[in-house]
Amino acid sequence: MMGGGSNNLYGTGLTLGALMDIPCEHFAQQRGVGKTYVDRFKELQLYLGEQQSNQGECSERRREVSDSHIFNVPAKYRALHQLLKRLYPNLRSYSDVCHLSPSDFSSQLGVGINKVTSLIQWQSEIAANHSVYAIDSDLLDRLKGFKISSFYLNDVEQKLLTKFIRRGATYEELTPSFFIEKEVSDIVGQSGFGKKMAEALHTLQMKILDALKADGTDNILIPLHFGESRPLSQLSSYICEDLAKFNETLDGEESKIWSQRVGYNSELLTLQELGDSLGVTRERIRQRAAGMNAVLLRGIRVRPSLIREKLLNKDRSELLVELSELRNEFCTDTAMIKMLAVISESDHTGIIESLNPTVRRDVLDGFFCSHAYPVKSERVKVALQGELECSDDDAEIYLRAMVTAGLVREDESFLVPDNVRKETAVAHILAGCEGGLSWKEIASRVNDSGMCRTELSMERPDQVLNSSSFIYLSSAHLYSHMKFFPAQKGDVIRILDDIKSTLKSSSHDAIHLMSEYYSGLLIPRFDYYTIRHAVRNFGESKGLYFNGKSQSDSVSLSPDATRISQKEAVWRLFQSTAGPLTVQQMAKHIKSQTEDHARYYLGELLREGKIVSTEQNQYQSRKSAFVKINVASVSKAIRLILQEDTRIHHISSVARQLNRMEKSDYSNHYWRAFAGAYAEEKGWYAKGMLVSANEIPITGISTLVKEVSSYGQEDMVAWIQERVCASRDVIKRAIYNVRNELQQGGTAQAENGLAWDVMEELYSL
Repeated sequence: MMGGGSNNLYGTGLTLGALMDIPCEHFAQQRGVGKTYVDRFKELQLYLGEQQSNQGECSERRREVSDSHIFNVPAKYRALHQLLKRLYPNLRSYSDVCHLSPSDFSSQLGVGINKVTSLIQWQSEIAANHSVYAIDSDLLDRLKGFKISSFYLNDVEQKLLTKFIRRGATYEELTPSFFIEKEVSDIVGQSGFGKKMAEALHTLQMKILDALKADGTDNILIPLHFGESRPLSQLSSYICEDLAKFNETLDGEESKIWSQRVGYNSELLTLQELGDSLGVTRERIRQRAAGMNAVLLRGIRVRPSLIREKLLNKDRSELLVELSELRNEFCTDTAMIKMLAVISESDHTGIIESLNPTVRRDVLDGFFCSHAYPVKSERVKVALQGELECSDDDAEIYLRAMVTAGLVREDESFLVPDNVRKETAVAHILAGCEGGLSWKEIASRVNDSGMCRTELSMERPDQVLNSSSFIYLSSAHLYSHMKFFPAQKGDVIRILDDIKSTLKSSSHDAIHLMSEYYSGLLIPRFDYYTIRHAVRNFGESKGLYFNGKSQSDSVSLSPDATRISQKEAVWRLFQSTAGPLTVQQMAKHIKSQTEDHARYYLGELLREGKIVSTEQNQYQSRKSAFVKINVASVSKAIRLILQEDTRIHHISSVARQLNRMEKSDYSNHYWRAFAGAYAEEKGWYAKGMLVSANEIPITGISTLVKEVSSYGQEDMVAWIQERVCASRDVIKRAIYNVRNELQQGGTAQAENGLAWDVMEELYSL
């Protein structure tokens, strides 16, 4: 009834004026119109009368509405705005909206009274609050002088920019005006744009307007000609501020990836190293770093072309001085140069040529590696004279150039290397420490001195310690300078000769150095690490090849020999030893010297079936363990025992019969080891302390105890003996242990029914 276009009661051309002229009584008399519609009709006429009165009061204010851009349409009027744009294609400004005739609008096909009422309300709001809506042409012209800094955008707004770029827009086209002129309701429903993106656009528009009113540069808007009249040193300072601001916008993992990938106040890592540390591929790290650099470019205030212009065709020494603040932010000059290339959108080769110093960066590395920190300036100058074969004056000039280039720095009458390689810095520190230092002490002293290009990690030793000719591992946890190496040339030769003799007499093509050393086969007057370094660094002169990694310090007469693992060395020890070995004895033959590591390797060999546990904490190779018995006859006896009695057998019942047959007194452990070692080969089944002709479905006797825990003890013993051939004492002990554990609070062993004999069974596995 309320829709002007659908009503056939008074025709399709019903206007507001005509609606006001219809008598209420006449409307009430119409057929099919009830009291409810009559009341609503009265309310509508009263409302329209008030609106006409308000329109008269607002007419003056409507005339004051300028041709401002339609922006920030309230949610309740967005549907109306879409309809107006379809009906009036030339609708461009709020002034156009205010001057629309509600009567003409109501006569349009498909326009009902609700839409007309909304138009009247919107016109009144625009007239009353024009300052809220106004974005005049002058304001839009001002926006053309700015670009957007992405550092002040949240994640959703960043995604909004990315969506526009994916739809074909370039970053240069994403100007403040571009976003202001976008109507929020226009993007809803488009591919990739939903309500969340519409809300992000609205928020971004508000930020842009607020920033323009603030008229400052430290916000989302950046002047297009920012920094044009500034010197390079000032631009360098701006870039430092922008990098710091950008890094603050990243979360913890993103900051780690970006900082360590570009070397910003952090150690420079490769894609592979970063990928390994985060558990992802190197390609994923590359993609994330590239994405973050793209976001960085959107926020740098100084335009790339201006940075390029300032960098090129400038004196090198002046350039280094002007970039000093930026150089301090990066671990190496190369890292800084690559970052300059990124933000100036240029090839870093040309920048490297501009910044490459004429002095040799490594000219004093050998001197600093050999002399203790710190050193007198005069000694450094003398070293330069010898290195360059130049006069005292030329050495002084060269030294000044090195100071200017940031390769050394003065500290009163001392000189400290600066921006040097890790090896140089570490060797320089160790040259003054005869007793050696742990890695943490080394890293702390180097970082405090500030001489290294990158700050050393306190957590893990650097690879340089394994490749330097000035540093050696002097104990399990200490590194020393080679000037303190305890062996002389003659000692090293004797060490190498002894090892070569050992190798020639060995049946293997390689030996495990640690095992041979602790077996007493090498020169005892030097510690293991001295011998290791001698072989590792000087062995090839005698035809010895070192192949060391983690627990696998191997030496061979061929460069192609296989590395001997610690487990292989342990197995060789079993092969060469006739009697049993304990965990404590084994620990002496491995690198860490710990029983935990010994148990680990023993467990590996037990699982592979190479060794057996013949007694508690005693281990032998399978071959040597059973050399004193007739394997064939014992195996035959076990098969007969299992065939005559098809029950599962506890090893104690089998052991009694085997000992009688062999006239021996071997323990249950010994026969359990035999049964387990030959089970697969001889066709029976062994599990812990149990052996059977068929597969064994239980873990141990305690499993059966758990099944009949409600039985009395005698009944339980009888029930178990029907299934397991075991003595009453063995069964009673299992019952006692299970019940005892259950009564003491339900420990993990009790919950799983693990009595003492079962613990022994699991230990044997």
